[in-house]
Amino acid sequence: MLQFESRREKSAYFHTLSSVLFLLRGKSIVVDLKNETIVCGILDEVDGYMNVSLRKVVFVDEKGVQRMFDQFYVPKRKIRFVHLPKLEAPIVSLLEAQFAGPSTRPRTTKDTPKSFKQLRSHRYQQEILREIRTTAEENKKCNNSNKTDV
Repeated sequence: MLQFESRREKSAYFHTLSSVLFLLRGKSIVVDLKNETIVCGILDEVDGYMNVSLRKVVFVDEKGVQRMFDQFYVPKRKIRFVHLPKLEAPIVSLLEAQFAGPSTRPRTTKDTPKSFKQLRSHRYQQEILREIRTTAEENKKCNNSNKTDV
C-alpha cells in the first residue's frame, strides 16, 4: 500500500514519472546526476517527489574515480536521467496494473457529465498510451528484423 505524507506528494506521484521508479524498487538502476556524475545501485526507496535512496552504491565522479557506499540519497533536483533496467513485463502494463487498484476513497455514482477539461485530459492520456504501445511494437518489429538480418 502506498503511503504519502501529504496530498502534494500523492499528486506528484500520480502525475509524474516517479511512479515508474516505484515499480523498480529492489532492482539495480543507474542514475545520471546533473553534475556529470553517475550513481549505480539497488533502488531502496523512492517517494512521490522522486527523491531516491539507493543501497550498495558505486559512485563514479566526472574523472572516472569510483567510490563505494552502503547507502546513498539523491534528491530529485540532482537527477538528470534514470536508466531503466530490462523488465520482465512492459512498463505500460505494470503501470496500468498499479493504477487499476481500488481508489482510496469511495466514488459516488453520479450521472453528471464530464467537463471539457476532463474529457480532453482523458483523450490525451489515451493518445499517449497508444503512442507508447505503437512505439513498443515498432521497436519489437525492428529488433526482430535485425535478428533475422544477422
